[in-house]
Amino acid sequence: MKKLFYYFYASVFYLGRLLPGNKKLVALVSPHNASLNDSLGEIKRVLEEKGGYDFLVVSGADIRSGKSLFALVWFFLINPVRLARAKYIFLNDNFTPMAFMRFRKGTVITQLWHGEGALKKMCLALNLPENIVRLEKKVYRNYTYIVVSSPAVIPFWAQAFDKDEKDVLPLGSPRTDAYFRAFDYKGARARFDEQHPECKGRKLVLYAPTFRDSPGADKDITRHIDTVKFNERFGGEYALLIRLHPQVHSAEKIAGAIDVTGCPDIINLLHLADVLITDYSSVFMDYVLLDKPCVFYPYDYEEYTAGRELFTNYFENVPGPVARTFDELLDALRSPQADPEKYRAFKEYHLASCDGGSAKRVVQTVMK
Repeated sequence: MKKLFYYFYASVFYLGRLLPGNKKLVALVSPHNASLNDSLGEIKRVLEEKGGYDFLVVSGADIRSGKSLFALVWFFLINPVRLARAKYIFLNDNFTPMAFMRFRKGTVITQLWHGEGALKKMCLALNLPENIVRLEKKVYRNYTYIVVSSPAVIPFWAQAFDKDEKDVLPLGSPRTDAYFRAFDYKGARARFDEQHPECKGRKLVLYAPTFRDSPGADKDITRHIDTVKFNERFGGEYALLIRLHPQVHSAEKIAGAIDVTGCPDIINLLHLADVLITDYSSVFMDYVLLDKPCVFYPYDYEEYTAGRELFTNYFENVPGPVARTFDELLDALRSPQADPEKYRAFKEYHLASCDGGSAKRVVQTVMK
């Protein structure tokens, strides 16, 4: 069924190839995230400041939401025609219909991705079935550039996207620019406390794990948090916030913690949080940019890495204490700071090019 969708989308795309190209049309392709509160949004902001560009937003969320017949018609009949005419295309994830497309000469396609550094393996670095490898390679042959967060991670991303290292540009992730802008902590905290008065006067611990590869494992995520123990030990000092990954659909809500999964602005939450607890999620890369303490809780390390390998040794490289059990996690929260030199080295290795000016550099480089 999916393949029929890909073929149909590509067929309409080729009809668009018959029309003249538009040098001022910029396509922002977001297969999962429709809000553009990421690298695509940062690119759009820079181009709007420059002026003179038209935008096409292609989001798979438009069809998954079942908004209307008009939205479906627009996605399948209008978007591919306009995509075929775009001079510049930016993506934050892989868009599989591209496997069946050939773009006109001179089209510049830039993959910005949705995470930084080199911790979890992705794309072709994973041990994938041969049919998936063939399909993904067809997608990646269209990419002109891959943008990464530091020079040190270039080889990992070149492998993941089957590209020459010269096409992997260490310009910094545009989505991280937001972490370098001024933030009104006092005002944001007052608004948060108004929404969650039980947190007033307490520091905030944010637990933000990534998804697993099965509904059963997703459901187990919250079962590895004992809020009774947490509140007995830290209730007077910390409030526990839980933000589940958008792909976790079946996790149970638990009493004794504040569910902020529905909060649309992760940047706001990371600024407000005093400590981050995570596992394999790239969210800690953002938190490191804020120079705040992270505690790592890979309670299912063997099971998780059996299906999702890592580029580097997890226990030697993450910038913070690691806890395998909940009791160890509670102990780590007493002193969550990492060794300063290890923290600095991690930041330099994975995030050296992220300095608040990434979006401008990307625009200047790929649209010169």
